[in-house]
Amino acid sequence: MDHLSLVCTSGAEVLGAQDLDPDANFFAHGGSSLKAARLCGRLRKQLGRPVPLELLFRHPVLREFAAALAQLPAPVPRPAAAEQGTPGADRLPVTPAQQRSLLRDHEHRTLGAPAHVRTVPWCVLLQGPVEERALATALAALPARHDALRTVFRLRDGVGEARVLPEAEVALQVRDLSGLPAESRLPRALALAAETAGLAFDPREPTRLRAVLHRLAPDRSVLLLVSDHNVCDGRSADILGADLARLYTREVRRDARELPEVPVQFSTWVADRHGPAGRREQRARLLPYWTPEVARNRFFPQLDLPIARPTGDGWAAEGIRHRSVLPNGTADAMEDYARRHNTTLFTVHAAGFVAYLHAVTGERDITICAPDDLRGADGVEHTVGWLATAVALRFRLPQRPTFDDVVTEVRRVLLGAMDHRGPGYRDVLDAGSTPQQGAPTVIFFEYTEGDDAQDAALLFGDTPATGLPLPMAGTTAGLSLWSRRTPEGLVTTVVHAGNHLDEAAMEDFLAGWRALANRAVTACDLPPAGTLQDSGGGRTA
Repeated sequence: MDHLSLVCTSGAEVLGAQDLDPDANFFAHGGSSLKAARLCGRLRKQLGRPVPLELLFRHPVLREFAAALAQLPAPVPRPAAAEQGTPGADRLPVTPAQQRSLLRDHEHRTLGAPAHVRTVPWCVLLQGPVEERALATALAALPARHDALRTVFRLRDGVGEARVLPEAEVALQVRDLSGLPAESRLPRALALAAETAGLAFDPREPTRLRAVLHRLAPDRSVLLLVSDHNVCDGRSADILGADLARLYTREVRRDARELPEVPVQFSTWVADRHGPAGRREQRARLLPYWTPEVARNRFFPQLDLPIARPTGDGWAAEGIRHRSVLPNGTADAMEDYARRHNTTLFTVHAAGFVAYLHAVTGERDITICAPDDLRGADGVEHTVGWLATAVALRFRLPQRPTFDDVVTEVRRVLLGAMDHRGPGYRDVLDAGSTPQQGAPTVIFFEYTEGDDAQDAALLFGDTPATGLPLPMAGTTAGLSLWSRRTPEGLVTTVVHAGNHLDEAAMEDFLAGWRALANRAVTACDLPPAGTLQDSGGGRTA
């Protein structure tokens, strides 16, 4: 297959289209930065060579992209991974995120503090009869398909190790709530589900997934899956849900066909990337890019945000959630701006946030974080595991920047980060960057392509399912933002965990951000930096 046919075929698959005209613009047909990463990941896998993400942004028309792809130089062979640390060994490496979580868990147990809770819940309302036997059988088959669900962890001299067990059990617990008054059954089920989601997993024990079916009526139930965040992220929960639906449907319909084999197991990915050879290869290949990007700056500068107001001594265990909506008029203007500047809605949205941080603080050198799940880059989109790493993004703005200036800088930084995926910020720090002393405000900014609750709505046999939102326990200490485009507008969920939150000031902060985004995309100018004034307990724009 020639490059143009390959690009058109793969592009259609990523966009969910029947076919694509060779002269189609990828982003004008629903492409986003996430979908662009998936397309480049597929092409890399099929061609056996790197496909820079920036190439697609520079040549969004498929015909031009294919021509540029054909002109890429031949790839440099990658060094073979060492045999040490291969899947099946008794001791496997862990990811940096798992290492931090294991140290936190050990600290809590050593000090006798409450258990370290890091869970990912997945909850759906099932309309129709549910066969418990078929559901239990389907759940029991999940650990055999995904070795992450059979993995236990321990610390040896402060260094995390993982071991994949030959088997592990996922048992179905059933709670019958049908005896309660009809109007109280669903609220009670959600309350119980939230309690279950808040129970910590012991990384040393083989249980990595809990399943509870709450019976509300013969034809109405709430199904809850809770996974350990050490082996599961939000994307993994979607994979598990889809596999569970297929396995359950197969049991109900007595279908003997097997599911497609999982292409890459999590232990294989971890051994290759985080084993000794993988880490050496990553550092040699990627740190020359990352170190200048973040070195010698005030790493995670202690931004004087209006939300930083002491409110007590304890940490907010589940985080405090806010919901901010940019109305359709502003969201449409942002999408139009993105099309005219050959970029994505996420880039424009992130630029609005960076511009607002500049307006709030007066800083022109701003570093935030973005979680990178690495699936698009590594072709492991069907792998269950915690693949995220925290990537530091440093934005350096000129004096009195316009919004065009901010978008140009954000686009440069995001493309560079996505083309040099791999090391987390701690690897870069270890290479010589010096963090600022004190407790910084760490900001995570992420964009999702749909409503997570609706993404989780699957079809169990003939039983339609509707997603039910539950709080995720153990959120990051700092400010985390998840944005998605919905019929309502551009919705951003803000989660703040920690002991320094002022609710009213947070609302002022978000209102100012919305106002600046609207002004920036319509007039492309920004207010002078540092114009936010103290107003009582908070700040207003």
